[in-house]
Amino acid sequence: MEKIDRTAVASMFATALEIAEEVAPLLTATNVDRATAGAHGQRVAPLLRTLFDGLDQVPSITDMPPEVLSSLQSLARIVRGTRTECISYGDVALHLARSEMATHAEAGWQALVKSKPANQGLLAWADAATDTMAELAPETKDDPGDRQPGVDASVPPKPKRRGRKKPSDETVQREAQLKDEWERARDSGEYKGTFAKEKGMSLKKFDALLDRVAVRKSRSE
Repeated sequence: MEKIDRTAVASMFATALEIAEEVAPLLTATNVDRATAGAHGQRVAPLLRTLFDGLDQVPSITDMPPEVLSSLQSLARIVRGTRTECISYGDVALHLARSEMATHAEAGWQALVKSKPANQGLLAWADAATDTMAELAPETKDDPGDRQPGVDASVPPKPKRRGRKKPSDETVQREAQLKDEWERARDSGEYKGTFAKEKGMSLKKFDALLDRVAVRKSRSE
């Protein structure tokens, strides 16, 4: 079997994110009829086949970081579920919308970037992904034009860093608790969009929270 390189793995994560973006509106819609769900399912079908073919080779991947492999295995379980648990295109779309596909794909991509910073240039959305990782963000180069008048140019300024400040312990604990609450609600059949709204967040912000929790968990393991 042909060896899977990092670019191919990154492409799998990109495809998974594209699928998740396509089905995301199903979570926020008040009423989803079969025709609407089916239309989303038909649009993701080609992407899903591509992703399935790639993920089918996951067992042969041995030279990736454990976090990357874990994300790929999670995606493989989600994709297999579309074949074992779904009958129609609408079923497929709803199955994917209720899954954690985006969370696993983004966590895997971030682990890939962490393992080799040069991978940031693999895909166009790399820079956006690294913006969510304050601890991994590179130092910015000093621009002499940014220095205040009277400051000795021979004295290098304190390095600047991109990204958010490190979250407090209270924030980390609160976000982890929200993730646990969501998993219980999801298992009870609640939509992610509904849960996020109940917590006073948009779906986008809630997905970002889940991403942060997933990254922290991968770093601690």
